[in-house]
Amino acid sequence: MRRLIPAALLAAALPLPSFAVTPITLDQAMAAPDWIGTPVETAWWGWDSKTAYYQQKRAG
Repeated sequence: MRRLIPAALLAAALPLPSFAVTPITLDQAMAAPDWIGTPVETAWWGWDSKTAYYQQKRAG
């Protein structure tokens, strides 16, 4: 048991391999329809000029 604790601490301290993260491009983002929300059909301001209202296009 006494040998296991230092071995576990040593294993936890070892650096993990890092993978290169490539940033997503605009073309990749626009190609996935799940990333784009439902389009807005009509938008208007409320009478208080602080609230925006809108209607979304129905799917289908």
